[in-house]
Amino acid sequence: MKPNKIFILTTMVILLSGCLSEKNESYTTMDNYFQDVNQIKTGINGCYNPLRSFWARRDFWEMTDVATDLLYMSGSTVYNANCDISPARPGVATPVWRYGYEGVKNTNDMTYAIDQAVQNKYITKSAAAPLYAETAVLRALYYYVLTCTFGDVPYYNERVTEENRERIATLPRMDARTTRDYCIEEIYEWIVEKQALPMVRTYEGTEYRAGAAVGLILAAKMCLWNERWDDAIMFIEKLEDIYGDYA
Repeated sequence: MKPNKIFILTTMVILLSGCLSEKNESYTTMDNYFQDVNQIKTGINGCYNPLRSFWARRDFWEMTDVATDLLYMSGSTVYNANCDISPARPGVATPVWRYGYEGVKNTNDMTYAIDQAVQNKYITKSAAAPLYAETAVLRALYYYVLTCTFGDVPYYNERVTEENRERIATLPRMDARTTRDYCIEEIYEWIVEKQALPMVRTYEGTEYRAGAAVGLILAAKMCLWNERWDDAIMFIEKLEDIYGDYA
């Protein structure tokens, strides 16, 4: 074999070996991308995507408006006409479970991203406050739909990593009241105590995002589920501050 061919083959082998041994990582990761408010907002935009994935489906309408305890249809794999929906037998509610937890995961990821941006001093705590509040409202919305549909469901609010993946995947179902209490307290902290979101009507905002009004009505509804009547009245009165006296 000619010397130049040997040189070419040897060079190719060295280069190929280097490529195979190199750790394949994306340049852009959660740890190095979200470095300002606009970048974080693009990430939070992705937290809204799972909503359409179950609310805009025929299955959700069948589950909420078609189901009845007056009809029994044990042989159907399409319809849950006998209100027999549970985590073990989700039936048409399967997309709610799947996309509900996709939404939970996305909001947890973005909460972590905001934490990192604050710790690295890419954004200030004051700039981070409305971002935290928005993710809290969205996480509460997903858990509200999950607990309304299935009752007791697993609860977690941390980013999924290789280290905790197995633990999170095997979490037992938490009492639905406790899950809702966590969401209520988080909304109270960011919207009532810290006033991190403008107290304006949803359509009066400059951006179409989950704002204070969405968080307040969610908290009020979850308080009603948990029979926290006084707290429900308090959240509704906060809504009256925005929309006016309901009477």
